[in-house]
Amino acid sequence: MRVGINCLYFLKGAHCGAEEVLFNLLKGFHENNHDQDLVIFCYENMKQTFGDLCPNAKYVCVEDTLDHDHPFKGMMKIQTRWFRRNYTKYNLDVLFFPNIGLGYRGYKKPVVVVPHDIQFAVHPENANSWKR
Repeated sequence: MRVGINCLYFLKGAHCGAEEVLFNLLKGFHENNHDQDLVIFCYENMKQTFGDLCPNAKYVCVEDTLDHDHPFKGMMKIQTRWFRRNYTKYNLDVLFFPNIGLGYRGYKKPVVVVPHDIQFAVHPENANSWKR
C-alpha cells in the first residue's frame, strides 16, 4: 500500500504535539521495514529531519517561501494548490495528514487525519478552565 504523508504544516524550528506523533509513526514505519511504501510531502528544509527517521521513503519537496510571521495563509495555498497538483503523480492508495490542515478542497483518495487540540471544540463549556 502506497501512503502519501502530507507534512506541509511542519516548519523548521517549530515543534508541536502533531510533529511528535509523526516522528513516532515514521520511526515505526522504518523499524517495521515499511518506509519504502511512503511518499512524504514536505518543505525542502525539513527533508533531512524526516529522512533521518525514515531514510527509505520517497520525498517530494517544495521550497519554504512562507511569510513566517503569518504562515497560515501561505500554507493553505500550498495545501490547496501545490499539494493537489502533485499528490496524484505518485499512485497513492491513501493520504495521511498528521493534523487537520487538509486545504480547502476534497481528495479523490481516502484520507486519514489525526486531529489535535480539539478539546475546545469537544468541550467548549470547559474553555475557561484551560486558559493559562
